[in-house]
Amino acid sequence: MTDPKKSKVLVADDDEISGTYLGIFLKKMGFIPVHADSGLDVLRLLNLERPDAVLLDIGMEPINGIVVLKHLKREVNLASIPVIMVSGDDSRETI
Repeated sequence: MTDPKKSKVLVADDDEISGTYLGIFLKKMGFIPVHADSGLDVLRLLNLERPDAVLLDIGMEPINGIVVLKHLKREVNLASIPVIMVSGDDSRETI
């Protein structure tokens, strides 16, 4: 991701406010945000949008971010996409 103005970042968060703020921040930094509000949406958009990176919420339903991450890393054509896991849950179990 050398040129942020051309880099697409998939923002996956089922909390609309969090997803919106992350998208605004990325846009101000020159990235192109693409929003997903569920794990199923992420799986659909990975192949459709081919993002350069993913910000992936852990606590989504019905498929959580951990399951999505495992799927992404098993797919040869997707495994090289960098993923940053995010969560508003600061419990010891989540960390």
